[in-house]
Amino acid sequence: MKLTLATLKNVYRSKQIDAHTMERKGYELITELFVDSSGWGQPDELALTGNQFERELTNLLTEHGELYATLTGVGQFQVYVGLFKRTGKPAMKRVGNNTYIMPTATGFVVQLHNTDILTLDGRTVTLNCGGWHTMTTGKRMSLYLPDTYYVGLYQHALRLVRLDGDDHGTTYHYTYFTGDTLTFTVTAAQARAMRKRVGL
Repeated sequence: MKLTLATLKNVYRSKQIDAHTMERKGYELITELFVDSSGWGQPDELALTGNQFERELTNLLTEHGELYATLTGVGQFQVYVGLFKRTGKPAMKRVGNNTYIMPTATGFVVQLHNTDILTLDGRTVTLNCGGWHTMTTGKRMSLYLPDTYYVGLYQHALRLVRLDGDDHGTTYHYTYFTGDTLTFTVTAAQARAMRKRVGL
């Protein structure tokens, strides 16, 4: 949420985006404020009350002119409000709804919301659903896998499917996620094809 002194109250409409994601999007964390969100906070507590928070935010906006706010952490009665300044070009490129790709030295990362759902590191592929065993997560993972792989949902859990085919038919090999992650190795040709698919 973009903030100026004139739009300070918009901070209460901020979305939850972690600091790591904001830095990848081309923002620098200026400060993180610990704020009471229950309305019951007292001025002598660690979490800032609403009035204390608005005074601190006014001081920061006076100093920096324009800031961007996100909720970088959310608890039952308090939140962390991250205040960021735009630094320039983002490290990652938007490729779909809430989906981003970021090149790395040895491959790339696909991020869906705040989770790195697919990481290619050399020939090693790591899939991470971040607790979201959903069709959307599986489809986004599948978009960037080699052609003989896809991720599907089976009995409320994600699984990796590898296809082997010959003149006699197709064989399906299933590998289930251990918790939220799954790591496997692809051939050098498949890794090249994956990098080419994302424009690297």
